[in-house]
Amino acid sequence: MINSTYKKPFFTSAPSSEAYLGDLKSDGTVALTANWLGNAYQMSRLVPVLALTDGATQAITAAQCQNYVIHNGSCAQAIEMDLPAATIGMQITVFVSAAYTIKLDPYSTNQIMVYTGTAGDYLISDAVVGTAISLVCLIANKWHVAGATGSWTEE
Repeated sequence: MINSTYKKPFFTSAPSSEAYLGDLKSDGTVALTANWLGNAYQMSRLVPVLALTDGATQAITAAQCQNYVIHNGSCAQAIEMDLPAATIGMQITVFVSAAYTIKLDPYSTNQIMVYTGTAGDYLISDAVVGTAISLVCLIANKWHVAGATGSWTEE
C-alpha cells in the first residue's frame, strides 16, 4: 500500500517544472497539476505563426487560414490584410504586436458576423499592442468572431 503522504513527481520527459505531471495519490492515481494540463494543451496545439511585413496590402492565402496566428510585430506602419473566401473550418487569430492598426478585409461576398453589417465590410483594430481577434468559419462565406480584445471598428 502506498503511504498517502508520499508524493512522487511524474515527468513526461527530462525533469523540469514544465514537464511536471503531478503527485501520486494514495489510490495509485496521479493528481495532475494545472500547470501540466496547460502545457500539454499548448504542446498539442502548436500553430504556425505568420509575421506580416510592411506594405500597403497583404493577401492572406487559404492555407494561412488553417489555424494560423498572424501578427504585425515587424511592421512600421498600418497594414491591410485581405482575407480569402471563407470556407468551413478556416481559423485565424490576429494580434496587434506593434502599435499600428490592422485592417481585416474579407472577400467581397464574405461577412465578419456580428461586427459588420454587410458582406465586404471590414474591421480595423486600434493601434494598441495586445489587441487581438480570432475568426473561424462555421458557415461558408461567413467569419465568426470566436473572441476579441481591444477595439475593432467596422469601416
